[in-house]
Amino acid sequence: PAMLGAIAGRRVEMPPHGALGHYLQPGDPDAVLIVKGQVRLRERPGSTLGEEPPVDLSVAANEVQAFQIPAGGEAQRPRGWHVDVSKREQIDRLAAVLDEWPGEVPIVLHAPGRSQRAAKNVSADPRIRFELERVFGAGNVREGAP
Repeated sequence: PAMLGAIAGRRVEMPPHGALGHYLQPGDPDAVLIVKGQVRLRERPGSTLGEEPPVDLSVAANEVQAFQIPAGGEAQRPRGWHVDVSKREQIDRLAAVLDEWPGEVPIVLHAPGRSQRAAKNVSADPRIRFELERVFGAGNVREGAP
């Protein structure tokens, strides 16, 4: 918190010492921190019309803790995606998604009476589900083995 204040050039209220933890001591390696608290901007009176008013910034941190990866490590990448195709435009939009998000996860297209694996694979990024649901609809996208 003190470093944040120094960067902003403002006074910062420090959290209770017990909430700081060992990772904020000088010489410790960098860490990703979760800081719970409040940032407040308050305009000071005295500015003239058309000028930016002077602002007081205050940062108060109530709790500081190190971010830790949840048990089980990173989220597992999907083994594959299955999508139900009902319109030709969906194929064109899927081609754009595949070009924008190339990767190693296969996509299987399902049309009435036919299933076919796409020629290109897609990224394992968690945002892919959202992109596929935008193209095919939420009920037409599922995760599974190719």
